[in-house]
Amino acid sequence: MKRVRKLFRFLCILTLAMSLTNCQHDTVAEIQQEEALQKEFPFKSSVLSKQEVEANTKLSNQMRSLATLQSSSLAESVYNETYNFTVDTDVVKFVESTENDSHSYTFPISRENNTGSALENLVFSYNATTDDYEASLVTYHFNASQQQEFLLTQHVRTPYEISYESIAVNLSDIVGETSLPCTTNYTEYHTTPDTGETFVHSSSIGNVNNECEHEDTSGNTSCTVYTIITTDCPVSGSSSGSPSSSSNSPTGGGNNSGNIYIPPTTPDEIPNVVTSPVSKDLVMELTSQLDDIFGIGNWETNPTNDIENTIQLNSIDELIELRNRVVSGTFETVASEPVAGQSSFRIDTNSISVSSFPDVDIVTQAKIEIPNSTNGLTRMRVINVGSDLDGLTLFYDWTQISSENPDDGNGPAITVNGNLTTIEIIGRMDFEVSILGFKFTGKDLIKVVLVYDNILNEFQPQLSGIFYI
Repeated sequence: MKRVRKLFRFLCILTLAMSLTNCQHDTVAEIQQEEALQKEFPFKSSVLSKQEVEANTKLSNQMRSLATLQSSSLAESVYNETYNFTVDTDVVKFVESTENDSHSYTFPISRENNTGSALENLVFSYNATTDDYEASLVTYHFNASQQQEFLLTQHVRTPYEISYESIAVNLSDIVGETSLPCTTNYTEYHTTPDTGETFVHSSSIGNVNNECEHEDTSGNTSCTVYTIITTDCPVSGSSSGSPSSSSNSPTGGGNNSGNIYIPPTTPDEIPNVVTSPVSKDLVMELTSQLDDIFGIGNWETNPTNDIENTIQLNSIDELIELRNRVVSGTFETVASEPVAGQSSFRIDTNSISVSSFPDVDIVTQAKIEIPNSTNGLTRMRVINVGSDLDGLTLFYDWTQISSENPDDGNGPAITVNGNLTTIEIIGRMDFEVSILGFKFTGKDLIKVVLVYDNILNEFQPQLSGIFYI
């Protein structure tokens, strides 16, 4: 009987120990997952201009080496006879690490008489060891419907293959290439538009294809896609560790609940290539839409501006909403003060909001003369009208085109209709915007309308406003 009790006691202790061990493992796993969730995705992207590429001497030299016909500056397109493709240098996607010097430049490429739906990108990745750039060809094997989905939303929900091939920029690279195969893995991350969170959408490791999780509160489904490529080559391979032949792998097909970004912890996990897919058609569609919104010639790319100094949007619809808010405000009276030493003169200050976040107002100042027994006026007279911006104006700029003096030929337009006097001035609102990394300056002509009651000699905010021309 004592033996039975001892055995029972031993089994209880063993069970308790195993339970505590499992709880400890669960706690460690939970902590690791929580730390991974708190880890921000260490890459960001923007769209650059050809001028910015030319400013990078090392990169532009590599581009010229790749071109069949050499020139002192980059052309709009660069053709390479060896690989039989043309690089469009007008569209450049720049991906950079927020933690170190890692970065890449991604260009769309095209081939003559190619009617396929695959998206091909030429990627120049910075190698800190050699302090130079390594070229590679990354292909997203879309079908026709996936190609259309990418053009509309900048991502694809369903699985597709990705292939990767290192590109020899010059003859010595071709001679030095290894014929030994390399193992290549791909992981695609989607960064959500409204929260900035990043999750694994698909990966060749484990055949993962998770559901998209980035439809924001407005119904927008666009996102920023990042492709991270890691390669494992034999020791006798090239010094850069890049494969010399193409490698295909599917990005999905199964399901995996571990869809959070987990930073690399070992040198083998450090990516060889980090890129973001870019299409010339996508940028052409965007520029066409900007022409429709602003008018041809009323917007321009702004390559010198940092993306942090722009209003960062995720779609054309968000741009339309932004512009609608500019002209949806209502004037408020800030002050109405007499001019010292001029009893019949008054300066009225009024403001109207053009942005609530950041807080930006157009502020007008109108100097008017009020009828009295000594000046002989039968109604108020406008002396001058000025305007300016007030608030956090980092993203906005305002230029009054109309002269302040009504007597000038281009001065404020003044009309009298019954008991109302209407003052109109013209100005231009510039604002710095980026849509999915594409940076530009929008230029809107705006008419500011100020309405006064001639009987009361008072400003009428409910009848006043600002309007697009």
